[in-house]
Amino acid sequence: MGGVQRKELFRLKGHNARFMSAPFFPDGRRIVTGSDDQTSKVWEASTATSFAHAPGHRAMLWSVAFSPTASGL
Repeated sequence: MGGVQRKELFRLKGHNARFMSAPFFPDGRRIVTGSDDQTSKVWEASTATSFAHAPGHRAMLWSVAFSPTASGL
């Protein structure tokens, strides 16, 4: 029995440290990340491009989440 083969779809580059959490928005078009660099970012999933950045947290972000009914991004 072999290990599970995984294919990398894309890389999210832009944090200054590893990110710990990366859930997709319900529409599947965007991803939000939380990082050890004390920031959060929102990404376009199709292009792996960051378009929103939330700096200023006092500690690393272990988990990020969003409201399933959120709108505006």
